[in-house]
Amino acid sequence: SMLAAAGTLDLKMGGPSFRLHRMESGGSYIFKAVAKPGPETWRRSVYRFNVRGGDRLMLDNFDCPDPSVATPQRSSSNTALQALTLLNDEFVWEQAQKLAARARSIDKAYQIVLGRPATAKELALGNQYAAEYSFALFCRVLLNTNEFLYIP
Repeated sequence: SMLAAAGTLDLKMGGPSFRLHRMESGGSYIFKAVAKPGPETWRRSVYRFNVRGGDRLMLDNFDCPDPSVATPQRSSSNTALQALTLLNDEFVWEQAQKLAARARSIDKAYQIVLGRPATAKELALGNQYAAEYSFALFCRVLLNTNEFLYIP
């Protein structure tokens, strides 16, 4: 959803998987997480190459199932670590910046992210926040709202 809101989601169907790991060989294969995944990884997670037992970086904080175990139903949780990840992760910040470049106004950001116009109060508070800090920081806040993160 964040990639779609930022306008960076690669909608191409099919093709090779993207990898969040690089492979090292010293007699046996070791998978190390890529330090900064780029736009080639901004696809739907169905195209993500899974490494059994490998770290899944940001996804681990959001109950991503272990690919080496059958998981008929995903668990659901709400933890402080998830909130901190959404506020501090470099990927989230990058997508917030892309959203800011795409939206260019508080009302347009509300339309893109929440699918509705901003109220008069939201416009006033949003403009105040963007003026004091930055529009990109406002977009990061919008990507962290309950209205965006949770399905009612």
